[in-house]
Amino acid sequence: MIALIAGSEIRIPLPWTPVPITLQTFVVVFLALHLPLRRALSAVAVYLFLGGVGVPIFSGWTSSLMRPTAGYLIGFLVATIVLGILRDRLLKLSALKGIALTYLINDCIICAIGMVWLHFWTGVSTTQLIFAGFLPFIPGGIVKTSAAWMLAKRLN
Repeated sequence: MIALIAGSEIRIPLPWTPVPITLQTFVVVFLALHLPLRRALSAVAVYLFLGGVGVPIFSGWTSSLMRPTAGYLIGFLVATIVLGILRDRLLKLSALKGIALTYLINDCIICAIGMVWLHFWTGVSTTQLIFAGFLPFIPGGIVKTSAAWMLAKRLN
């Protein structure tokens, strides 16, 4: 959980979206692929619970799930479950296949939930939503997933 808090504060705000680039997705992938499912899930769930009840541990030292970025945070929980269930299979693949599949699973889950929530909060068009909630995160997501996958593979 401390890694998630630290990862949330290593961030790059983007002027056209309320969603910053953070290291949280690196942490989510690493936890899901390195820890047993219950421990990884517990870390993410406690992080969300504490931030949800008002402890300022989300990006920018904020709290509350009643904000435009909450869908991405909820996506962390779902991605942790799915990646944790698939962990052994993903880590047995070659690096290229394992990283690519891990990235696709993680990014599809987090961005899908995040974009639905972001749309609910902002009401922007689908095109604007893609530019605000998906496209800016692809390059960094690939780098962070690659690093997390390789570190988890090495440590496991």
